[in-house]
Amino acid sequence: MNKLNIENTISKQNNYKGFLIDLIIYISIMFLVREIYIPEVGFIANGLFWSFTTLLVAIWRMKVRGVSWKDLGLRKPENFGKTIGISAIILATVIISIITFEILKDHLPFSLASDNSSESAVSKFGNIRGNWVHFLLIIPFIWVESMLEELLDRGFLMNWIERLFSKTSFATVIAVVLYAS
Repeated sequence: MNKLNIENTISKQNNYKGFLIDLIIYISIMFLVREIYIPEVGFIANGLFWSFTTLLVAIWRMKVRGVSWKDLGLRKPENFGKTIGISAIILATVIISIITFEILKDHLPFSLASDNSSESAVSKFGNIRGNWVHFLLIIPFIWVESMLEELLDRGFLMNWIERLFSKTSFATVIAVVLYAS
């Protein structure tokens, strides 16, 4: 029985053609669904539609391969206190990095100009300048969209690329380089 489970796990991981087909389906739908834009509902709703569509494709392909989100690393933390502590350290590091960058940016040998055009921001998010109610209403949707992006890109896509190239000893490096390019 144990030998059967090991062979089944190995065959799931070594199904290179299957992972290639899954990637072709997933990436094709990921790009094709972005061709659908419904102007009446706005940018945020369209973004959520795109992400939920690709989430459904990812779930379908995972079900076909017998892979769960837990297999990809999504699980409940063993120690919530440690998780909260690490999150606080990351938040503090980000804040310190932003402050440090703001102090040092004038001393850099190149110019960094921010995008001050409000035209694209207003068309995507509405006029949120001074409108705190609208801002607080769209933030949860942006968080959900960000969570879905991380789940799909780093949870599904990178794992599938890594499994596709699992014959090589540099599978993770290849997955990261392909994903970054």
